[in-house]
Amino acid sequence: MSEESSTDAPGTAASGDEPVPGPVPGPEAPPRRSRRALLILSGAAVLSAALIAVAVVWSLAYGPPGPKYSRVPEPCSLISLATLNTFLPGATASHVSTAAPSHGKAAACGWVSTRDREDRTVGALVEVFSSPSAITDAEHDYGTWVSTIGHNKGIAARTQSVAGLGDRATALLLTARSAADFAAVVDANAVPGAYLIVRSSNAVLVLNYNIIAMAGGTTEVPTPGGAQLPDLISVARAILTSLARPATDSAAPGASSSPRLPHYAGQRDPCRLITTATLATYAPGATVSPLASNPASAAQMMNSCSWGTTSPSPYVELTLTLFPDYASARQSFASQLQADAQSVSGQTVTGGQFLAGLGDQAADIFQSRSGADAVELLVGSGNAVIDLSYTGPGAQSPDRAMLLAGGIAMARDALAALANPAVSSYPRGPVYASPHDPCTLIKASTLATYIPGVTETQNPGGGAPSQQPNPPGGEQESQCFFNAGGLNGTQLALFVSIYTDPDNALSGFESGVQYTIQDETEVTFNGRRQVKDLGQQAAAVLQTAAGTPDVDLFVLSGNAEIELILSDAPLTGPAMTHSALLAGDVAMARDVLADLPH
Repeated sequence: MSEESSTDAPGTAASGDEPVPGPVPGPEAPPRRSRRALLILSGAAVLSAALIAVAVVWSLAYGPPGPKYSRVPEPCSLISLATLNTFLPGATASHVSTAAPSHGKAAACGWVSTRDREDRTVGALVEVFSSPSAITDAEHDYGTWVSTIGHNKGIAARTQSVAGLGDRATALLLTARSAADFAAVVDANAVPGAYLIVRSSNAVLVLNYNIIAMAGGTTEVPTPGGAQLPDLISVARAILTSLARPATDSAAPGASSSPRLPHYAGQRDPCRLITTATLATYAPGATVSPLASNPASAAQMMNSCSWGTTSPSPYVELTLTLFPDYASARQSFASQLQADAQSVSGQTVTGGQFLAGLGDQAADIFQSRSGADAVELLVGSGNAVIDLSYTGPGAQSPDRAMLLAGGIAMARDALAALANPAVSSYPRGPVYASPHDPCTLIKASTLATYIPGVTETQNPGGGAPSQQPNPPGGEQESQCFFNAGGLNGTQLALFVSIYTDPDNALSGFESGVQYTIQDETEVTFNGRRQVKDLGQQAAAVLQTAAGTPDVDLFVLSGNAEIELILSDAPLTGPAMTHSALLAGDVAMARDVLADLPH
């Protein structure tokens, strides 16, 4: 970076310590024209200026090259999270509305961080020209920005050229001459600080860094921010790299969708997006639990699901939002990314980065949540945005590599499931009603075979469903008990739970199995078996309770979850084996499914 004097620019200072007093009187200035606002945030103020048209003659001996850039990326994703965390920790982003130049595109974003009674702001404005004279237009625009920034009473400007950045680059350090001047220029929407203007082919970048310090209610004169110039230069290089990437879609901002990007139609079930194998690897023992969602608008579909255990971790939460078009999804991705990147009470952001090869755009954010390490993955794919939160297993927090590997594996599952509606759509299993009397669901012949001599049945619910549903699945549970021989002999407990939807029935099924396989006082876990061709899925848990063998069978079918517990403790002779008890559970479960009302 070299330094040049800028005595020709009105209102700027020559190299050295003494600023040149105001502009020297000369010929009448050309008429002012209306100019789009600079649109870079500084605290709550939006920086704008009335710019003077400056004629710039630019020619090359062999003619200008063709324009290099054709698209304007999402502006609030141009600065990486890692850079924001070091350069502007705790920053929040805001999209800034800006008018595009004629025959071109423009986008702007501002980031604000308030620390130690100081508002620190970074702004980025990107303009891409597309007329036949796009490069000439960009050069003219560049010259206008350089000559206009800092042209304000009370501002001293020091100008530096920056080598090796685009085709041309200029840095300006603006300083208020006094506290009174500073208050005046802030009121006039011109803020001291560090500015960087870059022209590369047919694109112009305008970046700024500002500090407004508040002490005792009085605004102090901030430093120019020269120490941040290297960071602004790094940001500019990253933006130029992003501009040079091929466009991932052909849709203009606001277009309904792009044919090159996936478009997910219909309702998709977030509880079916992560495979059981991936969950078993990264969240062992976690069971599914649908979550109530509140869409921000009727146009989008937002649904959430979680997987957790009785202990604080592991824990997974996935929110899927489908938008009517790609542009809306892209906007939501940027907004949600900035929200996820903020530290809040009980949750501290410790790092983050953008990820390649995952959807159309993706980022991870590492967090510390009440002492436990976690990762938040945000993935955009076509008209879908996936927000995945993963807190790893174990008493000690896992390292970032393990967290990231688990989060990426789950996100890849979700993308693959979304591509297949048969896998990711809500299941259409049978729909059952709660039985009037569960004790009549098992045939007398089946009872006689597996509970010979049954003499007693009990229906604690009086044949009526439970009057206290268990939200959010709206569970209605009916119970019935059979025994032969009083406290000894063969006994059966039947529980029929009817839910409002299959996802909540699956949650009841998984949590019931997971709870049962844990050893309790006087209950020993002897194994688990999958039972084929019974409902949609069935699992048998083999146990020994107080020396008595029993088999706890769980069956899932549509919105119903059925549990049968068959045990045997005869007064004389050997008890039934686990295999015999399982056969009895299966036969009686088939009876229940056959007679359960639809």
